[in-house]
Amino acid sequence: MKKFAVLLLVAVAMMIPLFASGSGESGSGTRVLTLSEVHAEGYPTTLADQEFARLVNERTEGRIQIQVYSGGTLYGEETGSIEALQIGDLAFARVSASPVASYVPALNIIQLPYLYRDGDHMWEVLNGPIGQDMLAEIQASGSGLVGLCYYDAGARNFYTTKPVNSVADMKGLKIRLQNNPMMVEMVNLLGGNGVTGIGPNDVYSAIQQGTIDGAENNWPT
Repeated sequence: MKKFAVLLLVAVAMMIPLFASGSGESGSGTRVLTLSEVHAEGYPTTLADQEFARLVNERTEGRIQIQVYSGGTLYGEETGSIEALQIGDLAFARVSASPVASYVPALNIIQLPYLYRDGDHMWEVLNGPIGQDMLAEIQASGSGLVGLCYYDAGARNFYTTKPVNSVADMKGLKIRLQNNPMMVEMVNLLGGNGVTGIGPNDVYSAIQQGTIDGAENNWPT
């Protein structure tokens, strides 16, 4: 059961103070900033983070360097990165739309399942007035966050310990989700039981232990 919803928010950054304690200045005057990423090396969003860092370094002629920390090594789950952004300990974080939707509920709309016809349709929406207005809403929300752009790591799916060929097959399945009420309600309406509080790096062991029957995410995950 494939769900065409985008894990949206991508480099979300503090506007002020941008150069906080998560950053430093070398003796040569180079500004060093930190970007936190929950996913592992080689993951699509991690590769995009690294390309972002490369482009910033190139276009500032080395005056600004961005160090990418992947695998949640700095703050664990994305909520930890958001809190670090808000207090100025971090310059950038690539996070999903779900945790940011607690500040801008409208972000739940672009995560709805079966919303887009295809990838081109999704990017037309995100790069158009709807998506750009939502980035502006993040900055205006009072959260202290600034939405820079969107990343795409692939269409979201359910992966479970038994085949799911119809809505009926979802009945009673315990599905790990991001901590987002809209996603939990979606799974519950499909007949499953939405489960939150399990970090992305703990999903596999939770399936092995029978704590959950599966999870919801994209193909690379």
